[in-house]
Amino acid sequence: MSISTQSLIRSRWQHPGDPPGPARYVRERFGVRFQEARVLGLPGRGVARPRLVAVHGAGADYTQLNPLLYGLQRRGLGSLAMNLSGHGEATGGSAARSSLDGNAREALRFGERLRPGLLAMLAVDVGAMVGLRLAQSHVQSIHRLVFVDPCLYPDDAWTRPLSVVLDCPPLRWSRCGLLGFVQGFLGQVLVITGEDAPVPLPRRRVERVEPATPADAIVRSLHPRRVSRLVVEGCTGPVMPWLHRHPDAADRAAAHLADFLGPM
Repeated sequence: MSISTQSLIRSRWQHPGDPPGPARYVRERFGVRFQEARVLGLPGRGVARPRLVAVHGAGADYTQLNPLLYGLQRRGLGSLAMNLSGHGEATGGSAARSSLDGNAREALRFGERLRPGLLAMLAVDVGAMVGLRLAQSHVQSIHRLVFVDPCLYPDDAWTRPLSVVLDCPPLRWSRCGLLGFVQGFLGQVLVITGEDAPVPLPRRRVERVEPATPADAIVRSLHPRRVSRLVVEGCTGPVMPWLHRHPDAADRAAAHLADFLGPM
């Protein structure tokens, strides 16, 4: 492991822009390659061990999370966000030679830097799979889960090439074993989505309506006192790209998220 005040992959970031407070960049070796994570510290207080870990989504790097993590940093909440192989230029590796299982191993390695004391996890779309695997390994301490446009896949997707998984719609996401972990989670959960698009009703009557999306499934799997949902007004597509284009809305979402996370 090496720690630096400057990112060695800054020129390849998808979303350049300096954080509002101190940052450190951690490099870990995975085989013949290195992977980088970013730790955001507290303004005026330097960089300490963060209590929130954040996982980017498909085809992204950790800068995808800037609208929320920068807003949290301005409010005194630090974070660690790592790059995962096979998703973008800054993350390295090809999607054809990467997998969700490999991504989870990378996240778990960086997550070990937060042991003991990881309190919260945030994950975007397919990052929910990796984030939940990470949360499982910190189940004794973690008490907040945050999902942004969560995307789940059946268990057999873990070892398939990432290129195959991401090119196929997760039609059997309800067979994801991690839903059982969410159902048994004893902490608080926040699900962030855009405004719901109309869902066509089935032609035939059914006795029980299944959840239409993984977000719905997560919300329904928990007692109402332990789950909440933030709908980003005006956003009718993926949340994170929309927040990058709408900084005022991103700041409001970060404020809501900070209230949910509480002191850390």
